[in-house]
Amino acid sequence: MGQRSCEEARCVLSNKVRTLLIVVVTLVWAANFVAPIFVKDYTPAPELNVAFMAIIGVLTASYRKGKNDDDDEDDKPRQRRKEVRR
Repeated sequence: MGQRSCEEARCVLSNKVRTLLIVVVTLVWAANFVAPIFVKDYTPAPELNVAFMAIIGVLTASYRKGKNDDDDEDDKPRQRRKEVRR
């Protein structure tokens, strides 16, 4: 009972990969945002901000959905056994 099924293991790995992608994309976005301070004549295209927001939004939504699906399994009410009175 303490072992995870293959399906659960994939889900955990998938959440780890999503987390890594969210962090990497956020760091690249932050570097793009700060770059004009350090690099002369660098002006990032406004479309890049929209693209980064869309990527992070989709990844975050899928990550939260995956986490909520895992939590829902734990929150299901347990069925009580009927006690037989004698």
